[in-house]
Amino acid sequence: MKESQVELLILYSAVACSMFLAISGLVAYIPGFEVLGRVRPDYIPMAPSTALSFMMLSFLLLFVQRGKQQPLVVGLLFLSVSLVGTFGLLELVGFLLEMDLNFEDVIVPKLGELKGIPVGRMSPSTGGLFFLSSISLFVLFLCRSMGAGSEVNVRKISGGISSLIMLIASTILLGYLYGTPFFYGQRTIPMALTTALGFMALSVGLIVANGRDYYPLNAFVGSSTAVRLKRLFLPLIVAFILIQGSLTILLKPLVSGLNEAFVTAIIVILYVFVFGIVINKVSKVVGGQIDKTERLLREAERQLSMAHRLEAIGQLASGIAHEINTPLQYVGGNLHFMKQALPEIEQACSKLQLSTDESKSERDDEESSIDKHVSGLVEEYGAAVSESINGLNHISTIVRAMKKSSHPASAATQLADFNELVETSLLVSRNEWKYVAEVDLDLDESLQAISCSPAGMTQVVLNLLLNAAQAIDSKNKRVGPKGIITIKTYEEDGMLVLSIHDDGCGIAQEHWHRVYDPFFTTKGIGKGTGQGLSIVYDIVKKHKGSIELDSQLGVGTTFTVRLPF
Repeated sequence: MKESQVELLILYSAVACSMFLAISGLVAYIPGFEVLGRVRPDYIPMAPSTALSFMMLSFLLLFVQRGKQQPLVVGLLFLSVSLVGTFGLLELVGFLLEMDLNFEDVIVPKLGELKGIPVGRMSPSTGGLFFLSSISLFVLFLCRSMGAGSEVNVRKISGGISSLIMLIASTILLGYLYGTPFFYGQRTIPMALTTALGFMALSVGLIVANGRDYYPLNAFVGSSTAVRLKRLFLPLIVAFILIQGSLTILLKPLVSGLNEAFVTAIIVILYVFVFGIVINKVSKVVGGQIDKTERLLREAERQLSMAHRLEAIGQLASGIAHEINTPLQYVGGNLHFMKQALPEIEQACSKLQLSTDESKSERDDEESSIDKHVSGLVEEYGAAVSESINGLNHISTIVRAMKKSSHPASAATQLADFNELVETSLLVSRNEWKYVAEVDLDLDESLQAISCSPAGMTQVVLNLLLNAAQAIDSKNKRVGPKGIITIKTYEEDGMLVLSIHDDGCGIAQEHWHRVYDPFFTTKGIGKGTGQGLSIVYDIVKKHKGSIELDSQLGVGTTFTVRLPF
């Protein structure tokens, strides 16, 4: 079922409940049906004016939910809401002034008394809540019918008033639940139990009609951990309060002769036992959801890292193709030469066989000529074979480097030669930096193997190297001398240190604190996604390392990565 359908179902259910209570309040004045309006014989019934007001507001709430109406309908709705609200306000003010301002005593005949309380008269508290309900309904009417639905502050007013109605009605209901209903035995007419239930239903309808994007529902809607905790613990707290009161009421008569401190201790132990079980169940549910969310987050981070790595490889694809194409060209040229040279060698061999019939001096001259020609071909043949082998080895090296830097399986932690990872990154990205910079390598050959994710560390070096090349290119625009990228590895204080320095454009100091933020970039459109340094930072942190930035605008930048072995 869709969320909108659920909201409509709750709204219609609340309206139906309010209407049912209102009709029951009227039917209760028919002899034999008193229980419908009283619930208990010693409880005051709902007043007829209260029942009619509930019916009007419930009916109007359904019309408000339908949205924009015709001008005539708008006028009738406005008049009806104003009538109920005014009647309730006059009841409250009349009580304070001790006057019958709404003429209820004239309209409704006297229906007797219950323990000195007039029956069939609206309570002042009921009048106040009808006044608040009318304001909330009127605000909703304005929002839906006159295009004010986007006014968040207006919606807050309706949501706040509806919440206040629910709070007051809940307080009245708790009084009935604990056997001490408010205002009984005083000169103030109390609110009937069925009236409090009616206001609970009406307030639910008003809150739902206000919308899930506005107060108070917006605090409980969504999939965040905070919202889930609210949805779980708010009902738990309400249940705790209700059970506490109920247990106190039930146990008090049973233990009236026992020591009060002992009874209190027993009740506390029961509370701890019951709610310990509940909280344990809730913590398992919440903990399971948090664990699931964390697993999904880790998987999303892994996929993002992999996607960025593949994106980087895709960015380097044209350069890698160029690096592979160059040796392929001379391998192809050598094979073409070898194909052409082979018939010449075969022809020379045939001439040597035919020269046996000639005189010795002629044969020696011809053999000498053939020998020189064949020797030259063999020498060139050997050089072509060696050059082709070197070219194929270079291609094989590039392919292995590509595999190391892009294969997802290599994300597992293992011992790795960090210098080899640096050299792999240099080889893969060569076409990106060779036109703009010279690379000065200062790798400590005595470094011990480091426990890391080879794919992750390759991506760290690759991203920092590409950043350095782009910074130099941004400064020099490939005009004038090339820049310098200096890469150092060494051990310091038991940590492996990688330093990558460039003499590029540098980073302004006001941007230092944001360079690791996802999607932050100072590069032009199409030249950077802002994910490179963010992923570098995440990978380094996952390896329990650190990364430092030192940069001067127009001079250059140094990134220093420290990793535990």
